[in-house]
Amino acid sequence: MKTLPLTIRFRYCRAVWLRVGATACVLIVLIPGLIRLAKMSHAAGGAPEIVINQIYGGGGSSNTTYKNDFVELFNRGAMTTSLVGWSLQYASANSGAWQKVDLSGSIAPGQYYLIQLSPGATGAKNVPAPDAFGSIGIDATAGRVALLNNNLYLTNAPNSICPSVESEASIVDFVAYGSATCYQGSGPAPSTGNASAVIRRDDGCRNIRNNSADFITAPPAPRNSATPLHTCNGITSPSADLVVTTQTSGAAVPPRGVVSFLITVMNAGPSEARNVVVTDAVPAGFTEIGGGPVIGNSIEFPTIPALAAGENVSFAITARAPEVAGKYFNRAVANSDSFDPNPASNTSVKGIRVVAGAFFEQQDTLLTLTSTGQCSNSYTVETVIKNSGVTAQQDNTGAEFLAKLSPGIIAPVGSCSATKGRCRTSGLSGESTVQWDGDVEVGEEVTITYFIQVESTKKEVTEFCVEENLSFDSNNDGRNDAVTTVSACDAYNSVCDTYPPTEPAIPPSTPVSSQKAGSILFFNLYASKATSPDKENTRINITNTAEKEVTLHQFFVSGDSCTISDNFLCMTGSQTTSFMISDIDPDVTGYLIVVAVDDLTGCPINFNYLIGDEYVALLSGHSANLGAEAFAAVNKEPCACDENALSINLTFDGEKYNQAPRAMIAGNLPSFADNNFTLVILNRVGGNLFEQVDGIGDFSGWLFDDQERALSFVASGGCQFRQTVSPTFPRTAPRFSQFVPSGHTGWMKFVAGDNAAILGSMIVLNTGNPTLPNAFSGGRNLHKATFAPLAAYKMPVFPPHC
Repeated sequence: MKTLPLTIRFRYCRAVWLRVGATACVLIVLIPGLIRLAKMSHAAGGAPEIVINQIYGGGGSSNTTYKNDFVELFNRGAMTTSLVGWSLQYASANSGAWQKVDLSGSIAPGQYYLIQLSPGATGAKNVPAPDAFGSIGIDATAGRVALLNNNLYLTNAPNSICPSVESEASIVDFVAYGSATCYQGSGPAPSTGNASAVIRRDDGCRNIRNNSADFITAPPAPRNSATPLHTCNGITSPSADLVVTTQTSGAAVPPRGVVSFLITVMNAGPSEARNVVVTDAVPAGFTEIGGGPVIGNSIEFPTIPALAAGENVSFAITARAPEVAGKYFNRAVANSDSFDPNPASNTSVKGIRVVAGAFFEQQDTLLTLTSTGQCSNSYTVETVIKNSGVTAQQDNTGAEFLAKLSPGIIAPVGSCSATKGRCRTSGLSGESTVQWDGDVEVGEEVTITYFIQVESTKKEVTEFCVEENLSFDSNNDGRNDAVTTVSACDAYNSVCDTYPPTEPAIPPSTPVSSQKAGSILFFNLYASKATSPDKENTRINITNTAEKEVTLHQFFVSGDSCTISDNFLCMTGSQTTSFMISDIDPDVTGYLIVVAVDDLTGCPINFNYLIGDEYVALLSGHSANLGAEAFAAVNKEPCACDENALSINLTFDGEKYNQAPRAMIAGNLPSFADNNFTLVILNRVGGNLFEQVDGIGDFSGWLFDDQERALSFVASGGCQFRQTVSPTFPRTAPRFSQFVPSGHTGWMKFVAGDNAAILGSMIVLNTGNPTLPNAFSGGRNLHKATFAPLAAYKMPVFPPHC
């Protein structure tokens, strides 16, 4: 055998990939060509440059942050590389036994790739979403990690702990740290501990193939494929933006059933994506995988040479599910050689459940717990359940849904409702529960809503929880054999500050007015035309001037038929809400009554914080801003009402609510002779809000001119009276146009018969020259002259829903 000169042996030692102590040159110099070739194959231009970037073995140990060990890879090159069929392998510092993790997916230029390894007993923090998982536990202070472009176990050279010549050809990168005696370059990377990691310099860009020089120790900082790219060639301008989505043939599949995955990669631009590599890792345990060449459970699809902005490509996969029930995850990844500013969208993880019957996952059981008001001890609980199994959930023996409440929390009887099935509550203190029975089809959602109350306590703050158990038949044998549990907690503060105004408030006993706040609002006129909403419509505005929430029961009264339509409106503190009548009650002309009610029972309450106004425009051209007439609750509890009540009387008698007017005055009526057309609106206050309110009936009127003369007239109206002042109304002798000539004004007084209560407005439209001194346009509510001793509405009571 020819002996090499000393200078050549030294040069080859400098180029050698692996060293074993001081005798490395003696052992390796006999095959210098192979060593040099192996090294060059990973450094040649255009070849992958995937490196081991970070090693952390202190997961779950004392004085550590993260629960798991991990290894981080990095692509410091300029081409996307598929990792399908690759493996990461580990051996202790001076042992020959290798362990491995099979890899999948791909890694783009400048992208990181996180491999989560074995967990420890402690550690408070999870690593970011891993790109691969393994069960290897690596040493925190010393060890050896190898990245291979195949999934064959490394073999060691005879009588050595270093890889054999045959294995070296598959090694993409090799990092030894701590006391390891087999390393790359002049020495191993530094030793670490539970609180530090071995990290490659320059965020992964440094690689002189010398473990001791390429790495430092620092606190662990795991990065995954969603981390912003860190390119080593300086290219940072945005280019392609790949978005990967996955669709499945169903959210669940029976054991040994066949499922299909449709992987779609789209380039959201703005530029072309070059050499797009798409891979898919089918869940472990799935077999009979079809759709492309399979390595293990992974598929690498044919490379897409170019994908223009806006274009997409799809790939289909089929697989047979395992026998073992559970939740499995399919992982699709797409990367390209083009810079991608949003790598988080390059990965799609899609879950699929293997189950023989019905199934309700925690993420499919949405529980929300909401306070019904700032100062309220009542809460709304809403739970949406969805069957993500493969068969319908039947109404089996026992409750499918059971909610347990903390002691001191009750669910009032009758406060539970559901979109289907049967719901019931037990309001016993300390034993309060909510139960639901019913069936749920595959993919169907059922919403269960109930109310809870915090019982009176001496505690300033009461903490409480709601625990819900959903029982279901997971194997389709007619019996509920599995349970999914969800819970929610909150705290009720009995010390409530409603931020009362510092200035004196208008006393509740002040008569009904559009200039004060109240518990009931009365909007005198609304109208809309579905065919001409731009010409006839009404915008309603309601403001809650309190800092606490309120629930409103709204009654829309048709002025022609006197029939009722109602709904609920929930408002937060200090909120103003606006809506168009064309969206709520189209093609109807009438008036609106808004009542503040209890958010649990629907009973009217004392809430003198509501104000409102409206802008109404009619096809006739009449338009005006009108304030809502506010009735204040005089009594602290204006109605004797509880959750068992079906109806209640809203009594306007000056003791429960303000009295309602009986006589109204329309002041400053402009002359009809000056082209002023005045629309008069009168509304009856009283009746039955279940079906139909009362009519005004016959009423008396007087017309006065500005010379103190008076003419009387009579008229009749339904629940709403609408008439324009004209030669035929009011019917007086002489007529209005003669009695109130051009350049003059008059006024009218209206008195309802039988002590009936009324409210009203007037709107003036001038069809002539609006610049003339006698031309008027606009509107206002009528003045109140006298009040009816008693008026009342019979109002339905039922739990609100917003």
